[in-house]
Amino acid sequence: MKHPCILALDPGPEQTGYVLYDGHVIVSGHEANDAVLARVRRCAINPEVDLLASETFRHYGPHRPIGKTVLDGMFWLGRFYQEWLGLFGRTESTVRLVSNPDIRHHFCGRQCNESAIHAAVKQRLGEAETKGINKHALSALAVALYAADYERVYGKRTA
Repeated sequence: MKHPCILALDPGPEQTGYVLYDGHVIVSGHEANDAVLARVRRCAINPEVDLLASETFRHYGPHRPIGKTVLDGMFWLGRFYQEWLGLFGRTESTVRLVSNPDIRHHFCGRQCNESAIHAAVKQRLGEAETKGINKHALSALAVALYAADYERVYGKRTA
């Protein structure tokens, strides 16, 4: 089975980490959201890119309000999602939204912090593959690996 080519995102309020991954990191970075929106557009029209995967937001529970930073990140996730679906017949089946608790469980088997997830990603791919990737792009790479593993196990792209 061919490894899917995945554009993975770790959305933020002003900047977003991203990685293009097809079994190897093709490109990664952390850029202003407008630049990442243009990258999403270029990937959406590229038939070689199979899937958009992004960390998504979940309810924090009662009495735990969210702030402007989280709301701005959610806004940008919606913009990225809309841009991906708006071009060339992309459907929701080509999007994988992953919550942070799911990523933590996938890599650590329990609740853990972001640095433990990054360490697990580095251990899995090796130093050569992850050298020079900043923490925001490492978070996006964790999303890409989660989505790739999901594809391999379940053989489908349902969000």
